[in-house]
Amino acid sequence: MTNVLLYIAQVASRQALTVWGAKINAAIAAGEAWRLLTPAFLHGNALHLLTNNYALASLGPIVERISGHARFGVVYGVSAVAGTAASYVFTKAPSVGASGEEEGRGMREERRDRAGASTN
Repeated sequence: MTNVLLYIAQVASRQALTVWGAKINAAIAAGEAWRLLTPAFLHGNALHLLTNNYALASLGPIVERISGHARFGVVYGVSAVAGTAASYVFTKAPSVGASGEEEGRGMREERRDRAGASTN
């Protein structure tokens, strides 16, 4: 729901919110460290929002059930920051989106599956 509300705010602000929170390397280098987290809650368009929310709705409950509520929040936040940090290192292009966070949740689920498979 938060992502949907933020997307509505993005559109209502005529993308000013996007510019304020997007991953912009020069701004991060200048000390705007919040930009390592905020892109995970912003979306480029409605399809991007729907795709990310689908992934969150599909994988989120599984990871949260395995990890617990608090650890899920930590995985979500750390994955979001790590994804943005990787984007910062590997591309100069501005970006928004939660792809890094989604990958983190997916890796957590895959790691759990491998651990379970090796103990059986």
